[in-house]
Amino acid sequence: MLARLSNLARKARSFSSLVSPSWILSEQSKNDSLIVLNCDHPSEFDRGHIPAAKPFSQAFFGLKGSGGCLSERYLEDFLQDTGYDSSKTLVLYDNKKNLLSSRAWWILSHYGISREKIKVLDGGWKHWVASGNPIETESAEEESAEMNTAVNKIARIQLSAGDKLIGLDEIQTLLNEKDGIFIDTRTEEEFSGQFLSGNARGGHIPGALHFEWIDAIDEKKNDTFKSEKQLREEFPELWKTHPDPDTPIITYCQMGIRAANVAFMLEEVCGFHNVKVYEKSMQEYLNREGMHIE
Repeated sequence: MLARLSNLARKARSFSSLVSPSWILSEQSKNDSLIVLNCDHPSEFDRGHIPAAKPFSQAFFGLKGSGGCLSERYLEDFLQDTGYDSSKTLVLYDNKKNLLSSRAWWILSHYGISREKIKVLDGGWKHWVASGNPIETESAEEESAEMNTAVNKIARIQLSAGDKLIGLDEIQTLLNEKDGIFIDTRTEEEFSGQFLSGNARGGHIPGALHFEWIDAIDEKKNDTFKSEKQLREEFPELWKTHPDPDTPIITYCQMGIRAANVAFMLEEVCGFHNVKVYEKSMQEYLNREGMHIE
């Protein structure tokens, strides 16, 4: 079983959604099919970004407020404005240790955009700058004005929600059927209930494993994701369960942001196929009466 998982992980990495700064430079020099999206706050975009990048504000994917995902129509409108069509490839990056770009990747994938057409710059802005690559400082307002001046002639984008984000009903079904592996990606203090994060109660979903999202990041290597070998060593509890590659794995945190980072890692680095993110996570679960906790 472990050998099979390793083979699947190698297969996943043979076509990974993770790319390097040199890959972006090479692809940009060949054609104009890349759309680079900066997933940080607009104020950070203004201070410096990858040349030709467009701002993909955190507001687009639910970093504030309820933690709920944006609608298909909202995302369709945004992508339409960027000039996206099926011939283009989206490249996502951030300055938050892959946290926001992996969340954006998960949202776009949830809405049906092929993983062949979505990339994440491994290590993001830190990796880009450390590699000595060029930057631009055009403001988000100027960039948005340029995006809106051209009349978009491409066909209307049609998105459809999938099942990479799930809600409380699905969580209850999985718990009742004792199906799947739950992974809590919050801090140890949140997991244990010492820190409530504004919730009515503290604790975690019964039986959940704990793996804090930041432990997937190699801060000594420009905030790139750790290798599958490193992750096996740091998160042995997962592999001790002898999961099948298609075993349901559900990640959660407080609002679905950190959970998406670990879910992305499980799919794109470790080769698991059936990973879901509990979208509203503990912001919903710990404030809903009758939900069991440990």
